[in-house]
Amino acid sequence: MSENSCKKNFWIYTVLFLSIVGNVFMAGILAGRYGMPPVAQRMERAAEAMKSFRSLPPETRDKVKTVLKKELPQVREMLGDIREKRGNVRSVLEQKDYDKAALQKAFDELYQSVDALQLHGQKIVVDMAESLTPEERVALLKAMPKPPGL
Repeated sequence: MSENSCKKNFWIYTVLFLSIVGNVFMAGILAGRYGMPPVAQRMERAAEAMKSFRSLPPETRDKVKTVLKKELPQVREMLGDIREKRGNVRSVLEQKDYDKAALQKAFDELYQSVDALQLHGQKIVVDMAESLTPEERVALLKAMPKPPGL
């Protein structure tokens, strides 16, 4: 091989390596964006939500509990599905040979699961709103902790 050919191959391999590193980095960002926050942060939010929930009048708490108890099994199932889909993304990224189509499919399935959970959450809010008086809705909104970044 000529020296020119070796330099050419070196640059091709360097660009290929950087491309793969960039793709893995972006995949990590996207997976983290739709992933769960660290355990301590989740626990803190849950504790804050429980504290706020306890500040509501008993009648309002009972109405909210009724809706949540009915929906909780499906929410847990959907969260499990999201964990599984995140694992699928990870599995594709861990493969020796990069498969763009498989990665895109894994991300598409993850996005569908995340979207389904979001839509289900909105349905839960609609169901709760139907069971509450206007005053109870306002009290619930005031009692709920604000999401991070808002």
